Amino acid sequence: MDLIETRRGEGTFIKPFGSYRLVEILLSFLLKDENARKDLTETRRIVELEALKLACERITDDSVQKLNELLTKAKDEWSHGDLPVEEDYLFHKTIVEASHNRLLLNLWVSLVEYNKVAIERSLKREGRMNLALSEHEEIYEALKKRNQKAATAAMRRHLENSRF
Repeated sequence: MDLIETRRGEGTFIKPFGSYRLVEILLSFLLKDENARKDLTETRRIVELEALKLACERITDDSVQKLNELLTKAKDEWSHGDLPVEEDYLFHKTIVEASHNRLLLNLWVSLVEYNKVAIERSLKREGRMNLALSEHEEIYEALKKRNQKAATAAMRRHLENSRF
């Protein structure tokens, strides 16, 4: 599968995402039917919730600050009539990055890549963006306090409300 590499005298390492396409190949087959798309969404939720739990333990002050900046920028864009799709993506990506688990990050990126159209469609639903920003605020506040229980509950609600 070529997902890890061993370097003599250094150890065993997960290869960077660009070095393999296993997840991409599997997902291309999976996305051909409705049940597979549901499975994809469910898998994304599992990955994101578990990454969030790790992030609550491992997040740095810099990552907390980045989340705050992304949230502020998203609110500003939305107030000017623009849909902050990129900020939404980066907000979630920053949380997964804060787990400090590269394999989870690579998996998440692949899952979201195949789900981008559905995510944008979800954000365009009437009232969804306002709710999403409020949910992001709640997730951010819980992460800032490293409160795993509150962060997980907020993320679970957010993902459920997203209805990809």
